[in-house]
Amino acid sequence: MSGRRAVIEDVAQMDAGAGAAHLDTAHAVAAGYLLAERAGYTSFWARVGELFGMEGLGCLHLSDSLRQEGSRIDRHTHIGEGHVGLEAFRSLVNDAALQSVPMILETPKGEDMLEDIRNLALLRGLYVDHDRDDG
Repeated sequence: MSGRRAVIEDVAQMDAGAGAAHLDTAHAVAAGYLLAERAGYTSFWARVGELFGMEGLGCLHLSDSLRQEGSRIDRHTHIGEGHVGLEAFRSLVNDAALQSVPMILETPKGEDMLEDIRNLALLRGLYVDHDRDDG
């Protein structure tokens, strides 16, 4: 990332009332960030932390990307069906730094919204509850 302006233009939408950044996973991929790879995921969040501070993050818009990294084309698809990758979503839902950040599905929807049920079930299945007592 070359600077705050590039992040805002490529990845973030600013909530003018709250001054909080809303980040979109598909936009991050379109801007060239390899969230599917651990090193890319880690460096992306480190840079977001430098630019906004994690306290400046207001919301995450979750969707996979039909287009490859760096395409600069915003085409959303269902979780696990694109270039963001399931491992990136597994990292997102299990990242302690993101635990209190609201996450919104921004995936294609039909009239019956069954896609949201499927996408939410998939995301919930990626979550690891370290506090659960299985014994």
